Amino acid sequence: MTRSDPFSHLKAEGEKNPERPRLTDAEFEAMLTAAPKGHAYLPMLLVLAGETGRRIGSIVRLRASDIRSEDGAHVAPRERQRRPPS
Repeated sequence: MTRSDPFSHLKAEGEKNPERPRLTDAEFEAMLTAAPKGHAYLPMLLVLAGETGRRIGSIVRLRASDIRSEDGAHVAPRERQRRPPS
């Protein structure tokens, strides 16, 4: 086993701006207008992403039980599922 870090001479490139990129209202409207040309569900996915702040990957994994509509549509926060150790 090595006692020193063999990669210590390498520098990791950091993200210059760690915040999520944000769209202007005009950019979002342009995407929403073009979305039906891509897929029938894309406008709905974009609206959910814009309103909830979730990423598209998170939205496509939503289940019906994650959405509550008693007093309007609410997307429930989903707890992360940790995989059991293998």
